Amino acid sequence: MYSLVNVATLVRDLARTPRAASVATELLRALALDADALASLDRSSYDERRQAERRAQALARDATTPRALAVLAAARGFADDLGIDAYSAAVDVLERASLGDLTDLQAFVRRDVLTGAWETAGDVAIARWPRALDVVSDGILAAYDGDTDLGEPWRRWCRDNELQPADAAWPEVVARVGSLPADAPLPPAPAQWATRMHEACWAVHTTGRERAATVTQLHALVALTEAYAPELPPLRAVSMATAAVFAAVVADVLDTDTHHAMSDPLLSLVP
Repeated sequence: MYSLVNVATLVRDLARTPRAASVATELLRALALDADALASLDRSSYDERRQAERRAQALARDATTPRALAVLAAARGFADDLGIDAYSAAVDVLERASLGDLTDLQAFVRRDVLTGAWETAGDVAIARWPRALDVVSDGILAAYDGDTDLGEPWRRWCRDNELQPADAAWPEVVARVGSLPADAPLPPAPAQWATRMHEACWAVHTTGRERAATVTQLHALVALTEAYAPELPPLRAVSMATAAVFAAVVADVLDTDTHHAMSDPLLSLVP
């Protein structure tokens, strides 16, 4: 569900949660880890049995949360029975529901974020620092779930080692996202939005900028949540912000019309 190439889906889902800024910040810390840090994490104090219990509890709690695709499927059946539009029937829930779940987030952290913790040979991957994988992913799951006990080993290591979040390579677009007025009129995403995002994601991939783009998208998410706090940012604002970030990341390879189409909706609303 989540990947570095498709980080816009992760940003969209995190923006639907009240702890989006905390999760994004912990992800940014995880993205700052190098081999020495991962080796240190692997040696850190960790009660494997107790953490496994806490992790299972967090995943079980999340499993009861409605997901957008399941809500839409149920709405289709309900709407078919009554002869009304499925999207109208479920619009309020779909606005709040996420596409992925906590298991998807855990897999993203372990597979995409912590690539340095694995030894790979062809299609085979073996964890070089398995405890580091658990400590970091537990910390991020804890930030999402609000379980302070689950996240304590990660927070303690970050505190002891003064780990800072990874820096954004395009801070200017992050600043513009943070300057978006909360009362600004937000136009709907244009019909070409998905096509343009696909083109930008492909450009990010072909230029090898997936991690740098992810870092910038997460910083922009933090800025966007702060701009709309204490409310959740509207999905229109999330779409606008993610498009503008991708446009900045691959501005040198996007055609001019696509770049402006992705950037101008945000730029027209910020000082």
